[in-house]
Amino acid sequence: MRAIEPRESGYTVNPEDGVRLFFEVFGPVDADRTIVFLPTWNLIHSRQWKFQVPYFAQRGFRVVTYDPRGNGKSDRPNSRYAGTDLCSDALTVCDTIGVETATFVGLSQGVMLAPMIAVRRPELVERLVLNGGGARGIDCDLFRAQQTFYEVPPDREGWHKFNVHHWREDYPDFVEWFMRMCVTEPHSTKAVEDTVNWALETTSDVLLAGREAGGWDDTVENAAHIHCPVLIIHGVEDAVIPVEGAHRLHDAFPDSRMVLIEAGGHNTGARDPVKFNELIHDFIGREMTRELNWPRALQRPRRALFVSSPIGLGHAQRDLDIAHELRQLVPDLQIDWLAQHPVSTFLEERGEHIHQMSDRLASESEHIESWVTDDHTINVFMSIRDMDEILAANFFVFLDAVRETPYDVWICDEAWDVDRFLLENPEHKTAPYVWLTDVVGYLPGDGETATDWERHVATDYNAELINQIDRYPALRDRSLYIGERDDMPNLPMGPDLPTIPEWTAQTHEFTGYIRYFDPDSLSDHTELRRRFELPDEGRIAVASSGGTSVGNALLRRIIESWPAVKADHPDLQLVVVGGPRVDLADFPHVDGVAYRGYVRNLYELLAASDVALVQGGLSTTMELVTLGKPFIYFPLQEHYEQQHHVAHRLERYGVPEWARIQFPDATPEVITSRVSRALSDPVDYRPVDGHGARLVAERIAPLISTATAEIQVESSKVSV
Repeated sequence: MRAIEPRESGYTVNPEDGVRLFFEVFGPVDADRTIVFLPTWNLIHSRQWKFQVPYFAQRGFRVVTYDPRGNGKSDRPNSRYAGTDLCSDALTVCDTIGVETATFVGLSQGVMLAPMIAVRRPELVERLVLNGGGARGIDCDLFRAQQTFYEVPPDREGWHKFNVHHWREDYPDFVEWFMRMCVTEPHSTKAVEDTVNWALETTSDVLLAGREAGGWDDTVENAAHIHCPVLIIHGVEDAVIPVEGAHRLHDAFPDSRMVLIEAGGHNTGARDPVKFNELIHDFIGREMTRELNWPRALQRPRRALFVSSPIGLGHAQRDLDIAHELRQLVPDLQIDWLAQHPVSTFLEERGEHIHQMSDRLASESEHIESWVTDDHTINVFMSIRDMDEILAANFFVFLDAVRETPYDVWICDEAWDVDRFLLENPEHKTAPYVWLTDVVGYLPGDGETATDWERHVATDYNAELINQIDRYPALRDRSLYIGERDDMPNLPMGPDLPTIPEWTAQTHEFTGYIRYFDPDSLSDHTELRRRFELPDEGRIAVASSGGTSVGNALLRRIIESWPAVKADHPDLQLVVVGGPRVDLADFPHVDGVAYRGYVRNLYELLAASDVALVQGGLSTTMELVTLGKPFIYFPLQEHYEQQHHVAHRLERYGVPEWARIQFPDATPEVITSRVSRALSDPVDYRPVDGHGARLVAERIAPLISTATAEIQVESSKVSV
């Protein structure tokens, strides 16, 4: 799933040779400024700009991208890949869309293409941004490899892979190696994986056609004729074009400025998108797009920005309880919520203030849902990893929010977007930062079916997190684990890395679990049944899969199994509960099954039940433990949190092992037998402490000034 969809897309045809070019346009229709992100080498296509498109489109720019001939959705001709052909393609796209003037951004080969456009159509080019480019004559491995490109190499190692013979014999191996050369920064597995996949959408024949075509201007010679402002961005550790290339360009362009990324590689926009985007935005010129009020420091109200994870409504429940306790300690505190549906809807119903920028957030719930299969499976680690484009876009929304309004504290409950990119860009921290979580560390799938690659990248992500926290231990003013140390599974974060409890104990504080309701107030079954219009006689089972659609397959399996359950328990009626993102209209009608839409406080309906059948999420299962209700749960397959973290915590609270059913085993016979056991076996759970929210609030409150008395000094005349 993408962070933003184009408002216009289609094909245009280069009139010189009839090649079709696929383009996309993003941003508002009435945008008065345009940015064209040019293709680089046709080894990859326009998705290379996935971190840049949402940023600039949401900030009022018309953003144009297109796939180069030879890749993506554009045609793949057998010839005509010369620089002049590619320049003609760019001009064809601009003319089709109606671009009158624009900033052109080029990477690597795009650094040669952008000046060619500026020389041929100077009125079209407002500014140029050149990343990872160079000039002819630089002493580097790439240019040496080009000199021996057609010779038989002595081996197939290193730059000897940049060779016609290796391209034809093992194109995938060349792609894998070259993309690692483009992104040399540590912990860059996702950037490498993306670019490799894009490069495999074309062939070595296309690259060879481009290699043999030529037709490129000398960039340094072109520079003398270009007088628009030019921004040059280059990684100091660029393994493709050495930093000397940036210096040569800087000397050549009359009106240029240069930014060097220390320890940076070839593709800055992919590996450091926050810095890259802001450099371009500052270069183009930031403009205030709406009215801004700036309050003087002592006149500012005490404010907190609360970012609540959209993946499950349980986060919103506990966050609301934390907010209530925090307001008791800081009575005049104003809380703005940066949240997306369904969390934003939940909070609005309870009178909370949703930040106006929340509607700019890309949907993380929709992305997660897109990864769910019909067999109740989601590889949650890989789905989060694949959400990098959305997380980056949402981090920029967060940055806009905290720049526009001065906050006393940022509170982030598993806001992976904020934490990831703040750790990569610690200079953006301008307020105390609190991190809340009930799961630490990444695990590959459920640990048994994971591939070696998944294990490798999970370890790499954990190692990066450990290194970041070790380097910037004060970035998180509070790291709070919602639970106790013993709630954590004793699993390693990877080979030669600490275990999850070991590292968490060094870096987090344990607050205990947050119980956001009083179970004693829900002990009157008669009153609860009347409230939910349930029958007075018989027993009630409740089935729920959470606030998103990830559990739809589970609900269907339970419904299909209910005739078998009903045969053994004629008095047992099933109530299936939907959610903000669960539509029950298409579910089958089965005798003994009733449907309810979204229930505002699900735990109240659970309290009215005799048994529950639920997904393996932490919030709902711990609500049932708190209520002392028997239940069976079905953790999502390959969901490391539900399979390991939640299961371990439930076992610690006394939930029996038989209460967990893996979805492949959930036959009508198994479900019937477990429901029977849940109805007959006595419940013996550990009590759930109810003070977690207060403890969290007590850790946050000292970060906010709580003084209420103002010191006044009477004005008086003073003579000297």
